[in-house]
Amino acid sequence: MGRHWEDARKYGFISAGGGRWYSRSLKQLSEGARVWVNIPRTGYVGVGIVEEKATIAKDFSVNVDNKMIPIIDAPLELIEKEREGFLKKYANNEEKAEYFVRVKWIKSFPLDQAVKQLGFFGNQNSACKPKVSDWIFTVDTLKKKWGVN
Repeated sequence: MGRHWEDARKYGFISAGGGRWYSRSLKQLSEGARVWVNIPRTGYVGVGIVEEKATIAKDFSVNVDNKMIPIIDAPLELIEKEREGFLKKYANNEEKAEYFVRVKWIKSFPLDQAVKQLGFFGNQNSACKPKVSDWIFTVDTLKKKWGVN
């Protein structure tokens, strides 16, 4: 998929899609939940608060020049070929569509400032609620590094 982290930072969202396995866990996030964003093979790049539950791409809007417009029409880093396949092709297919969760970023960083460390928690799900010791270590380390309470 052609997701771009800078789009997520700029417009305040996280997303997943391409099949129920990817979007199902994202749909479990509730308003007020804290999310720590880990990009596979890159590292942790942000922490934020969920503002809205998961929304299918065709119904998700973002603020562009003080006007709310559909994400599928927003000026994204996606090239047109990716946009056509990534967002528009499955816009009406609830199983394969991309889903977006609006997030208010507490802290977010460009990819070149990602934090990756031996012993950090990692998981293949789009979203999860871990309770294992490496998760506690990860969050405690990131809180200190990023100055987050």
